[in-house]
Parts: sequence; structure tokens; C-alpha cells
Amino acid sequence: MIAAWMTTNLRKSSCNKGFTYTFDLDVAMSVLNEFGKQDFLGMIRDVGKIHHLDYDKESMEKEKKNGRINLVMAGKNPSWTEDLKKELELIQSDLVSKEESFLQMYKLPEAGHWVHVDDLEGLIQVIEKGGLH
Repeated sequence: MIAAWMTTNLRKSSCNKGFTYTFDLDVAMSVLNEFGKQDFLGMIRDVGKIHHLDYDKESMEKEKKNGRINLVMAGKNPSWTEDLKKELELIQSDLVSKEESFLQMYKLPEAGHWVHVDDLEGLIQVIEKGGLH
């Protein structure tokens, strides 16, 4: 799987004598180093604060469409700890019912990191259900 993905970064060399690896390792390392510093729960909370401001009904309907987060969780990914899931559920249910929340969560139980490979059909259903198409 990884080998197939890595080959997407190969290009024919300018002299047509083989291939050149075009993946920018410096950028990849920079992204990887910064990833752990991100506060994704804080970002989700911020969207929630904006979403729950006191809008008139017309503005609120527009905001519900534009300020929505659809979160897909890979069931086999150990990063989704019980504490993290509980925190997300608290954010989701803050001030409104789960169905009206700006945060909708979907779990694909058989998917690992690559949800589009491990459970493509389930991901398509999430996209259709979440109105993302």
C-alpha cells in the first residue's frame, strides 16, 4: 500500500534515463514535526463558539450549512482514545441536540488510517449522509 502511494511521487527524469523522486522530504518533516503541536480540539471548540452565537433564524440556517464539521473516525486507529471521544461528544452536545450540532461524527469500525482504502463504501455513505456531495 505505501509502496503504491510512494510511486505517485516518481517522475521521468529530464534526460529520460530513469525516474526522479519528487517528494519533498523537508516539507514532509516540517509537517510531521508541527502535527503534534496542533490543537485540533481547540479548533473544533472555536467553530462551535462561532456556530452558537446568537444569529437570527435566517443567518443561523446559513451558518449551520457553512459552519459544520463532519468528522470521520477510523475504528481501528488507536489514536481515537476513550477520553478523546468523550471530549468530542461533549463538544458535540454543547447547547443543542446531537442532531442539530455543528459537529457530526461518523465511525468506520473496520477502517484503519486510510479510510478511503479500508472502507470506501462506508466513506461514500458518510459523504452522502453528511451532505458533502
